[in-house]
Amino acid sequence: MPLYLDDQAHARAVAPDVQRGTVVVVGNFDGVHRGHQALFERAVALAGEHRLVPVALTFDPHPSVVLGRSAPGALTTMGRKVELITSLGTAHVFVRRFDLAFASWAPDRFVEELVARELFARAVVCGKNFRFGRDRAGDAEVLREMGSRFGFEAHTAEATDEKGPLSSTRARDAVVAGDLAEAERILGRRHAIEGVVVRGDGRGRTIGFPTANLAPSVLLPPNGVYAVVVDRVTKAGPDSSMESAGDPREIDYRCALTCTRVAGELTRLARSR
Repeated sequence: MPLYLDDQAHARAVAPDVQRGTVVVVGNFDGVHRGHQALFERAVALAGEHRLVPVALTFDPHPSVVLGRSAPGALTTMGRKVELITSLGTAHVFVRRFDLAFASWAPDRFVEELVARELFARAVVCGKNFRFGRDRAGDAEVLREMGSRFGFEAHTAEATDEKGPLSSTRARDAVVAGDLAEAERILGRRHAIEGVVVRGDGRGRTIGFPTANLAPSVLLPPNGVYAVVVDRVTKAGPDSSMESAGDPREIDYRCALTCTRVAGELTRLARSR
């Protein structure tokens, strides 16, 4: 589960082992794609070599939301992001609440108070294009310079192909364009669509094919007809009957699709929250 940090919630209170020293991987990690996976691979190796705790530091909501810019469509929900990051060997996923006050922090305050003091960093790993602090003034080079003052090493990592670095932007563009094979290549897995099952028009039931209609919470591929397989469905509410699925007072079903477009088909349904 994500461990939220703010001025009142502190890392050592929810994860005392961080006081041993950590390797902090910092970023937004939308999609947890192969470029992000390279960061975590480097961090886990460093942690094992120096007997440190590998942790992730990410932010919620997306900074663009707080700063009044158009936020990109999300490739993953926070819950799915944490699940994927944890599967890569990370001990804890810390989420710093992003608000205007936090956005005003200068890079040196970000490093001193959050990375060094709060998370006990002995090493920091980030992408080569990572920016932080007020006006995005901090970058990987600033981290290296400040690491010498605060007792940590700064490292960068990335995954590239013939088109350049693998990125969340490239994965989003591929999903929106319907190139789900390209999205899968960037992500290292099929893109997943997660959402709550909501009441539809009921037309499928009248012809013997009842359907589950999702209110999606992540980026969608283009309109089309897709074949899917349900991996898991979760629910919340007192009534376990599917007859109640359209009534949010009684039942809340959640599921998620993974997208692979093969001859116009979406071939697999992925994990839910």
